[in-house]
Amino acid sequence: IIITCTNPNVPTDSSNLAFKAAKRFFEKTKIQGGANIHIEKRIPMAAGMAGGSSDGAATLRALNRLYNNPLSETELEEIGSTLGADVPFCIRGGTEGVTGIGFNFLKVCKPPKFIYLIACGEEGISTPLMYKEYDLKYSPPLNDHNFDFFQGRSEKLRRALEKGVKEEIFS
Repeated sequence: IIITCTNPNVPTDSSNLAFKAAKRFFEKTKIQGGANIHIEKRIPMAAGMAGGSSDGAATLRALNRLYNNPLSETELEEIGSTLGADVPFCIRGGTEGVTGIGFNFLKVCKPPKFIYLIACGEEGISTPLMYKEYDLKYSPPLNDHNFDFFQGRSEKLRRALEKGVKEEIFS
C-alpha cells in the first residue's frame, strides 16, 4: 500500500486513514492485493471537515469496485466504523443525519442551495484530540441534560432544513 499526497503535511505512512482503510479491506476480503493511493488535498487539515474520513471512505469504495465488489455497503460501513465515526457517513454519502458514534443514520432533507463560506484559521486541531479534551472537560461526557440539548438542536435543524428557511437553518 503506497500513499502519496499533494500536501506534504499529510502523513503518507501507516498512520494515514486511507492506508488503514486499504489494510482493513485486504484483511476482511483476504485478497492478496495492493494499492497506490494518491490524495488530492483540497480542504484544510484539522478543520473538522472529515478530510481523512472521506479519504478512508473513498479508499474502501474504490478498492471494493476495483476488486469486483466483494463487500456489501453495510460491510464497508462496518469496516469504516473501525476507522472513525465519520467514515461510515462518508461511505454512504448524500444528506443524512447521524446520531451516536456515526452509525445511526436518519433521513433528512437536502439543504437548500446557498453559497456556503467556511473560513479556517491557521491552527487546526486533530479530531481525536478534540474529543479527548471534550471528554476531560465534561464528565460524564454526555449526560442526559447534554443529550437532550443536542437532540433538541438536531431536531430544530432537521425541521429548518425541511422548510428551507435560511435564517432558521443558521440560527
